[in-house]
Amino acid sequence: MSNAVGQRVGQGELGLDWPVRHGPARWSARSEEPLIFHPGRVVELSASGADAAFSVAVLGVREAQSADEPTAWIGAREAGLFASDVEASGVDLDALVWVDASSPQGIAGAVTHLTRSGAFGCVVVDLSTVGREAQPLPAPLLARLEGMCRAHDCCVLCVTDRAPEWASLGPLISLRLHAARVELEGETFVEVQTLRDKRGGALRTRRFRLVPPDGAGGGPLCLRT
Repeated sequence: MSNAVGQRVGQGELGLDWPVRHGPARWSARSEEPLIFHPGRVVELSASGADAAFSVAVLGVREAQSADEPTAWIGAREAGLFASDVEASGVDLDALVWVDASSPQGIAGAVTHLTRSGAFGCVVVDLSTVGREAQPLPAPLLARLEGMCRAHDCCVLCVTDRAPEWASLGPLISLRLHAARVELEGETFVEVQTLRDKRGGALRTRRFRLVPPDGAGGGPLCLRT
């Protein structure tokens, strides 16, 4: 993400004024069920390669913001997420807190701090640059995050770089989605497959069209529903 976004949130420091939430996320009778943003749950969004996962995670942020929920993104500055792409996808950058964290300890501390605060409706955790052996979110931490998500009606969305047949972050992951880019008749799409839902939801696959963002310089594509 660009330096401009880091400056908007104090270069990733956690000692900032928390946003004010207006109660649990609410969806009007005319709104469709959210596709990525699931309050009260820890969700893993896996992909083989970052572009598809980033595009879908941005959709989750957009869904949360549409429900008037404060949002945050935890990840390494060099991960390749561009502010212009995020904004082109309909995200309000001024309402997105970004925390620059790359080490397993930094990521674990940041997601715990933000989720425990109760100030955010959606916290994206970019784990795509962290090696699988590092285990930045071990089982005890995932259990605490799941409890905090339920208590604060928050969604923690963990982005991982792993194939669909690989094991998830852990057995306590409530919902696992997998994103993959596909080319059909000259157009680029991303398919989002539900691999596991511990609450008994349907194991379905949804497809979205991807379009290059205006002026993009090699960043993730913009998702259009």
